[in-house]
Amino acid sequence: MDVPGGTLVITERPDGEIEMTGPAVIVAEGEIDAEWLATATRA
Repeated sequence: MDVPGGTLVITERPDGEIEMTGPAVIVAEGEIDAEWLATATRA
């Protein structure tokens, strides 16, 4: 899969674990509002 930082390889292992490998490049920065995050993660 091509993403802004390069090519990302996604592998699903037999035990169900997902591994993502590829270059580590900062393509964006920002801040998340703590109140929004608390609300968004309630399930």
